[in-house]
Amino acid sequence: PRPETEILVEEVLKILPNFSSEKEITIVDTFTGSGNIPISIAKHIQKENHNQNVFIYGIDVNLKTLHCANENNLLHKTQNRVRFLHGDLLEPLDVLPLKNNVDIITANPPYIKTHELDNLSQEVKKEPKLALDGGDDGLFFY
Repeated sequence: PRPETEILVEEVLKILPNFSSEKEITIVDTFTGSGNIPISIAKHIQKENHNQNVFIYGIDVNLKTLHCANENNLLHKTQNRVRFLHGDLLEPLDVLPLKNNVDIITANPPYIKTHELDNLSQEVKKEPKLALDGGDDGLFFY
């Protein structure tokens, strides 16, 4: 994950101990992309062997990136704790028994202004435009 994403993961890990170890904790990551956030959280939980009742859903509208996320999930052996769903924002929760029953929501939505997309580094330009374009002011999803 990029440094900004690492900060988001670290913040989640800081608050997890505040939950009862007896309660199942549900985390939902919207705009999950390649699954960096849910997989990183799951790997840390496995490594530290705490909060065993944590399950993480990653949601994305792009099927291609979800395929990548699922491959990463298998590669990192986190599929017992992470599941990826196709849909927009929190929409997939409507069909699961999770609506209004989520403990933590993470999101790293597109935030780059549309007119700045052409000026990005070549590395960032490799990302799908859908994952970068935050609209005219970069705040469309906020």
